[in-house]
Amino acid sequence: MVLEEVSAILGGPQGAGVETSIAILARALARIGYGILANREYYSNITGRHSYVHLQISSTRLPRSLSYPVDLLAAMDAETVLTHFTDIARGGVAIYDSSSLNKHLDEIPSIEEATRERVRKACMERGAECSVEGVVKYLEREYGVKLVEVDFSKVLKGLAKTFKLDPRQLSRYASGVLVSSVAVVLDIHEDALSYALGAHFKGRESLIQQNMHIYKLVSAELSRFRGTLRLGKPSIGLDKVLLATGNDVVAMAKVVAGVRYQSYYPITPAADESLLLERYSYVEYEEGSVGPLVVMQTEDEIAAIASAIGASLAGARSSTSTSGPGFDLMVEGLSFAGANEVPVVITYYQRGGPSTGQPVTGFTMFEGACNCL
Repeated sequence: MVLEEVSAILGGPQGAGVETSIAILARALARIGYGILANREYYSNITGRHSYVHLQISSTRLPRSLSYPVDLLAAMDAETVLTHFTDIARGGVAIYDSSSLNKHLDEIPSIEEATRERVRKACMERGAECSVEGVVKYLEREYGVKLVEVDFSKVLKGLAKTFKLDPRQLSRYASGVLVSSVAVVLDIHEDALSYALGAHFKGRESLIQQNMHIYKLVSAELSRFRGTLRLGKPSIGLDKVLLATGNDVVAMAKVVAGVRYQSYYPITPAADESLLLERYSYVEYEEGSVGPLVVMQTEDEIAAIASAIGASLAGARSSTSTSGPGFDLMVEGLSFAGANEVPVVITYYQRGGPSTGQPVTGFTMFEGACNCL
């Protein structure tokens, strides 16, 4: 069956490479000519908590929204399967690690209690055991979901044998197994995946070779599932391709709008905007140049808004970027700018702050990622 669009969720523990996975897949899909829109949800911790990407892929248009239920669920761990099994559409596809089959809901320490109770209730209502095996068998039986079981350990051991890798380093390649499994199910051409890996790991030839080897191992294991969700030939017909995150688009818009001073304190998920501005602080093109643009990393958010105000008073178009907790610290500076009619732009990336009654850490944040043609 050929589809015009495919919606998917890719998930795993924070720090396991979910962001890298979507970056590589988006490049490969855009290279072929598909339109992509993706949004990542993650926690403010470094490793361990649940992280996932929800994406929409189209062969006929540039997606402007995401949809549920999803056609594909690709999971690196048991928590992703249990958290999102109710999001899979009838006749969809579930990719999961065979070693997670026996994992029960009560054995997952990282899952939030509210989510645990929601999943437990969903299992009870459906008469399914609250384990990975229980819910995937339910999906297969009641929803006709095609189960794609991948032996992550087998693939990674094959990689270690070929490249003589330290077994303790293998966990960092799990995202490569996920990417390869999705590529097989969507029948993404090997050349497109090779291009995406080359662009993402530019100058790191060993990583490109290792990930391509993972793809060959996964392709052999999942050969019968190739093209299970086959997208139609792209017909969008754009001459140029833009692949960017929402942060990147905001940064580009600031450059075009004439911003000449940007201050920031590095805070998730706002820092990426300023990092891009630092990379392109002076841009030359055929008709002229854009810049120079001064980007200043300050010691805190109070200094960030104060320096932006100072730059504006000196005559420069100035701005700063932050998210919830940082914006709380900027309020007095913002009041000063308003009272004195000082023009300054604050890009506020969605995230709860302490003045809203939420803790600074341990909550869910959302980052708009417009990965699109």
